[in-house]
Amino acid sequence: MRLATLIKDREIWLHLGWRDLRIQYGRSRLAPLWSIVNLSVSVLGLVLAQGILVGNIDFNLTASKLAVSLWIWYFFSAFLNECSTLFESERRVLLNSHIDENVLLFKLLWKHLVNSLIPVPVIITILSFSRVIHWTGVWSLTSVLILFSLCLLLPGLLLARLSVRHPNLRGVVTPAIQMMFFFSPVIWSPNPEIQISQLAVEVNPLAWVLVAAKEAAGDNLEGTNFLPRVAILSCLLVALYALAANQLSSVKDRL
Repeated sequence: MRLATLIKDREIWLHLGWRDLRIQYGRSRLAPLWSIVNLSVSVLGLVLAQGILVGNIDFNLTASKLAVSLWIWYFFSAFLNECSTLFESERRVLLNSHIDENVLLFKLLWKHLVNSLIPVPVIITILSFSRVIHWTGVWSLTSVLILFSLCLLLPGLLLARLSVRHPNLRGVVTPAIQMMFFFSPVIWSPNPEIQISQLAVEVNPLAWVLVAAKEAAGDNLEGTNFLPRVAILSCLLVALYALAANQLSSVKDRL
């Protein structure tokens, strides 16, 4: 992935990203509200469900953690799901232009980052009412999300290229991501007394991000070891990409 190419072609991926957003929301002016309603209803429903099943819970704290984790999950799942069909859906652009495939990937990331900004008022409102957010926590949460987005680029590119080489892989991606939902602390929080929940957090990079984001909102990022884990994850992703890149032929040759 060449940073110089992405900077040089920024007008292209910005334009393509806005094009996709106009198509997505062009049919109805109320379409963006769906993200807000979806997150709000999901948080309220899950808080009520946990209150009924568990009993005595801290409503505000539970709502704030669910809002942050669901917000990240929607971004993560939507981005990777679309990566598996990216080059097929952009076949015409790839075959009839000299656009680099990395530009299309960055276009996709840009599009989903903009989409993720739509429910931000809901997140801020919930965190404000829960009284767990601090100004430094806002910057910590923003840093976590930026690092997470950058870390998604390499697996997204690998998934997009492998999906061209192995079309049947597309049918596996969505169920695999859905399974990750239950093994990641999206709607549950790790319990030190339950070994399996601790194991799910220790070996699952997505869980590192979710735990760090929940703590960052309350300005309590120090105990999560997030930055060392990001460094480890980045090294693993670069090594994986270096090993796999030579085995993946040009996307245009496969389309």
